[in-house]
This record gives sequence, structure tokens and C-alpha cells, in this order.
Amino acid sequence: MANKDETRSEQILSHLKNHRVLSPMIAAGVIVFWLSQFTTSLDTLRRFVGLGTGPNLTGEYCTLLVPLMVQLDRTKDAFDRWKDRNLPLESQTIRDGNLKARDLLEKHGQLVPPEFQEPRRRLIEHYDRWLEEYQKLREDTKSNEPFVFVGPKGFPFPADVEARFRARLEYVRAQLGDHPACP
Repeated sequence: MANKDETRSEQILSHLKNHRVLSPMIAAGVIVFWLSQFTTSLDTLRRFVGLGTGPNLTGEYCTLLVPLMVQLDRTKDAFDRWKDRNLPLESQTIRDGNLKARDLLEKHGQLVPPEFQEPRRRLIEHYDRWLEEYQKLREDTKSNEPFVFVGPKGFPFPADVEARFRARLEYVRAQLGDHPACP
């Protein structure tokens, strides 16, 4: 039976110290942590598990920023090829890319830093308006309009927001090192 004068934390520490499995594991963990302070392995480990130098940089990079850039590049390339009415290009590439980009921004909003929440909202708003207009012109009324554009209706693509997200990607990539590993 434990001494009545021992505090609860002293009782726990005494139990841990005398435990056959936990005691060596804790000691090994402390030694590994201590040794890693003298090398860059702790930084590498922190980046690998997503701690980086801020809140979950690896998750932000791998789950949000890289896939978002893929969709932004994809839709920009398609938009640059879009000279005349081209329903397959519009529906299979631009619409699909807009949906995927919007879904990434919605689904992974927790990975977006606070200073990017308003830019995120602006991108989502543009995509929502474009998708609504697409639905109206292509699916509901089967319009002969050559293009689906929402810029003239007050919702142009926010190129400044795209530039900010691209800069964020480069910043996070620099924080994670030359070749960030994505799970």
C-alpha cells in the first residue's frame, strides 16, 4: 500500500519506474529525443508527422496545396485552349477542375491558415457562381452561349487569390525542405 503522504503523481511515477515494459520504453524515448537534439533528425521527424514549423504544414502541402495547384493549372491550360464553343472541354475539364478545386477548399478548410480564409472564401464563391451559371446555361436551358463566364456578372476569377495560394505553396515547400514527402 502506498504511503499516505505520497502525492498521486509520486505514486504514478513510482509505478512507472518499477514497470518492466514501460520503464525501458520511456527511458529509450527520452534518450532518442535527447540524441536527436544534436542532429537534424528531429526536424525531419517533425516534418514527416506534419508538425513542421507550424500547424500541419505537411498536411497543408500534400492534401490541399499540391492538389489545388493541379486543378488550377489544369483549368488554366483548358481555358487557354478554349477559343470557340467546346462543350467537352468545358464540361470534362473546366467544370470538373472547378468542382475539384472548390471541393478541396471546402473539405480541407481546416488546413488553410487564418490569413487565407478570406481568399479561400473568394475562390469558393467564384467556383459556386461559375457552376451555377454552367447548370443554368448547359443543363437547364441548353443555351447556345459560346462560353460560361461569370466575370461580367460580378464574379471574375480572383487571380490575386490564385497568386497568394501559389506563393503559399512555395513558402510551405521551402519550410518542408527540397523534397517534401507526401503520404
